[in-house]
Amino acid sequence: MNSRHRDAVLAAGVTVCVLALARAMAVDPNVLLRPGLLLLGAAGALALELLMAWVPDLSRRLWNDVRVQILAVAVVLGGGVVLATLSGVWVFGVVIGGLATYFVLLVFVLTGIVPGPETWFERSD
Repeated sequence: MNSRHRDAVLAAGVTVCVLALARAMAVDPNVLLRPGLLLLGAAGALALELLMAWVPDLSRRLWNDVRVQILAVAVVLGGGVVLATLSGVWVFGVVIGGLATYFVLLVFVLTGIVPGPETWFERSD
């Protein structure tokens, strides 16, 4: 399985868990679709992708470490629950917006509409 497909499976698993947690916490489904929250999540996902594209070798090296992948999942799920408990269920809308943006970007990259992020800031040394 190539790394983009692996990442898609991982993100899909996280999405299922986030939706299950939202349901378990009795989150109104409309919260997950609030445009402002979705846009905030989209901006966060794009900012993260841009940061990773800026330093592609470091990003690839870190992300290929299974411990980093596990930590990322734990931060999204555990952090999401803690934030939702402390500040409100709106957090789930932001997380869903970020995940949805990631999936759209992934489809664009896999279909060739957008080049891979590792090429976005290519430098000629």
